[in-house]
Amino acid sequence: MRKMKDSGIAWIGEIPEECDIMRTSRAYSSVLGKMVCSSPATPADEKLSYICAKDVHFDNVDFSDLKMMWFSPKEQELYSLAAGDLLVVEGGAGAGGAATIPSGTDVHGICFQNSLHRIRATSDAYDTRYLMYYIGMLVQGDYVDYVCNKATIPHFTKDKIMSIPLVRWPIEQQRAIVTFLDAKCSAMNEAIRKAERLIEKMDAFKQSLITETVTKGLHPEVARKDSGVEWIGEIPASWKMERLKFLAEVKTGPFGTQLKATEYVAEGTPCINVKNIGYGSIKSDDLDFVPPSVVKRLNEHILRPGDIVFARKGSIDKHAITTESESGWLQGSDCIRVRLQADLDHNFFNYYLANSGLKYYLASLSNGATMASLNGAMIEDLLILLPTAVEQREIASFLDTKCAAIDADIAKRRALMERLSAYKRSLIYEVVTGKREV
Repeated sequence: MRKMKDSGIAWIGEIPEECDIMRTSRAYSSVLGKMVCSSPATPADEKLSYICAKDVHFDNVDFSDLKMMWFSPKEQELYSLAAGDLLVVEGGAGAGGAATIPSGTDVHGICFQNSLHRIRATSDAYDTRYLMYYIGMLVQGDYVDYVCNKATIPHFTKDKIMSIPLVRWPIEQQRAIVTFLDAKCSAMNEAIRKAERLIEKMDAFKQSLITETVTKGLHPEVARKDSGVEWIGEIPASWKMERLKFLAEVKTGPFGTQLKATEYVAEGTPCINVKNIGYGSIKSDDLDFVPPSVVKRLNEHILRPGDIVFARKGSIDKHAITTESESGWLQGSDCIRVRLQADLDHNFFNYYLANSGLKYYLASLSNGATMASLNGAMIEDLLILLPTAVEQREIASFLDTKCAAIDADIAKRRALMERLSAYKRSLIYEVVTGKREV
């Protein structure tokens, strides 16, 4: 077993006796990329592709959609790239994201922008991929958040990168660490990608099942008729079609002057805003609250079980049904509430409003707009298919069972992905700090 000693740094903990701690600046150099410019400064400037923050994720540089700008001959030399270079995201939500340019990659004529640092080893005694894994450990361990000011936009500056306390290994051990982590992380990444692909397929199947069931019913043998609507097609002959305005009360949320963000309080009645509207259900992990005086003033916007709430701006393909748990909550400003007639099955309508044809139709209403948006009149004008009351309940019950099974399978896949991600984080930490031998 390897002998260990205290590193002197709490979050690193113990390290092997043969290692020590040094600052990154003793082994690596860093250059920040060029600020974006829209025109040449001299006739000698060339328009070249460049990599920016959106193209860099942990251990992955995406060359598929590079932007272009002007570089002088001197800048082309200063901001040039080579295989093995480590690129680190300087700021924003992705601050600290790090990836090396793979061996054999042709990056001639590609430079980098000032949202990225280019880091190179100052001698053959240091490996940039070792530093990539080390920085990845720091990002996952919240070190980057700690040293950057998250009150504004976080900036992982050159000084902060060059001040990182780094566990120093001989180059042979750095390469052994990289070889080990490359193999282990590659296998885990592939397992995660496989789970993601399966989830995408299950989501697509669920969407297809909902659409097929709410527009065709559960009995394929019944007589059919043409709905007269392209995205609906044929429907059971006994079904009716009606505009939503004849089946429900549609209510737009309070306007900005009626409900201001300054009226939100730490505790009170939850207020449903666009961020809380999911695909069929309300998300309660980031709620805003209002005091009793606001609820009393805006009592016409109090939600009841069975109310269906649409996002009025932005994510207009989302809607959510209000359950007993959300009864008494308040409808927010950027929401549209649909309150169905008592004889209609709320769960059936929740599924019907999730069918892909209707989503595409709603999206088409906002084509060309800067931000997708809906209004009460658009919602009122929606064409609704009306099976008999018995069929509505049958369809809702059928989809409840099927979708619950699909959702449970998806939840298992996501839990697996989370376990793999957590294990990968733990493995990287243990290996680069020497707590696990390779």
